[in-house]
Amino acid sequence: MKKYLNEITWVLLVSLIFVSYTLTDINNESTRWVLPLILVLSMMKFIGVSFVFMEIKNANIAWKIILSVFITAFVSIIAFI
Repeated sequence: MKKYLNEITWVLLVSLIFVSYTLTDINNESTRWVLPLILVLSMMKFIGVSFVFMEIKNANIAWKIILSVFITAFVSIIAFI
């Protein structure tokens, strides 16, 4: 099952990269939603890599909370600058 989880996660990460890449081509004044959407996609990629490939899901609950708070704070700070 772990092998399939890694492969599914890898495919999802590649597809999220493709979606982020295509979103960067949108260059209109009315697209204020593009940057927050790309940041959310990046947050999802970060969580996917850390929980599946770095095996944070098997770590202590404190590491999960610290990681989640860090990525949420990081994305929030960048989104509001």
